[in-house]
Amino acid sequence: MKITMDITNTQQNDFDDSLINVPEEVQDFMFSDDFDVIFLAIQRACSLTDSEREFVKSLTYSLLVEDIDMDELTQKLVGTGMKTETVANVVVAINEEILTRVQHITEFYSGDEETDTVSDAPSPADVIETIKRRLTQPQAIAPTARRLDISKTPELPAPPKPTPRQGDDPYREKPL
Repeated sequence: MKITMDITNTQQNDFDDSLINVPEEVQDFMFSDDFDVIFLAIQRACSLTDSEREFVKSLTYSLLVEDIDMDELTQKLVGTGMKTETVANVVVAINEEILTRVQHITEFYSGDEETDTVSDAPSPADVIETIKRRLTQPQAIAPTARRLDISKTPELPAPPKPTPRQGDDPYREKPL
């Protein structure tokens, strides 16, 4: 599947105008190496081609500058001919890996959050493993069978009572 991205000067100008409204810290994240590493992890986890990864990345940029919403992003991915399962995995990964980080960045720099701790960025290997684990684990946990009937528990025989031998001192150690 070949994905082409035709960006006209008007679209680029619209993107630049929208980018002005994005906080500087979020812009720093958008154009950082961490952002690229996350998309490489998404590419590996969702088995995307390089052109598909770049297309998803450009759509995510548009999402972050609020040119499109998540429904439009999903429709554009489906419109490219991607499998529905792949689109769902990509959307989940964008939600969990990109949008949650952007939310944390904006909360941290806006002062809404009371904590002063700053966490280190995860390594690329950790990001890849996290995405793979989230995409491969089941969505619902199956309930386990529980035995609630206590009356059917088997009764164990009582242990035999030791009988004292005549002449033994109960308070004295016995040789082995």
